[in-house]
Amino acid sequence: MRFLHTTLPSFSGWMIGGLIMPGLLLATPPPPEIFPSDTTAQRVLNEARTAFEAVEDFTADFAYAIVSPRMAHPPFEGKLSYRDGYFNLQVGSQTIFCDNHTQWEYDAEKAEVRIFDHQPNRGIALIFDIFLRGKGATYLGKEQVNGQSCMVIAMQELPTSRYQRAKIWISESLELPVKIVLESDPQTRVIFEFSNIKLNQQLPPECFYFNVEAYPHVLVIDERK
Repeated sequence: MRFLHTTLPSFSGWMIGGLIMPGLLLATPPPPEIFPSDTTAQRVLNEARTAFEAVEDFTADFAYAIVSPRMAHPPFEGKLSYRDGYFNLQVGSQTIFCDNHTQWEYDAEKAEVRIFDHQPNRGIALIFDIFLRGKGATYLGKEQVNGQSCMVIAMQELPTSRYQRAKIWISESLELPVKIVLESDPQTRVIFEFSNIKLNQQLPPECFYFNVEAYPHVLVIDERK
């Protein structure tokens, strides 16, 4: 096991496959405008948030894409395991582990792991933060996503995020979000979709923690502050 410690600033986005995912960057948000929620949207959100917090854990397949005329970015697909802010995210040879305090980005092909302080307003954690804390909600009706009937909610107040708007598709059967679209301007959208969601899988703690002692031949690059 080889250790490096670097004082370089940690990435502002979430890195997969050697690319910083530009759609999930951290930035200082502008002063928020106040948008009242309509009663239907608030009821749907309250019920979905209650259902989400009642779930012990879940696994899902996910797809990620950026739609923008200013950049070309390949879509990603992977697998997610999640429990109360802890997550394990697998895309190709890379796996991100997070125990809600520390984040490990392990690349099996490169035989290296980078260690960061976890920041809940970056990466995939931002998606759930917006779902749980977003305000200014409007109910837009129902749409189908991967064969599921979903209630669609728009949000215009996104705390701790540089994004201006979000749309969330909440499955009527699961009462959980299955699609989220973030907008930073009218032409740029960041899209997440979840499918094959399996609830309460009794995921073990080691699913969210990278034990460097168990990988003696892996280069460890510690970028924590």
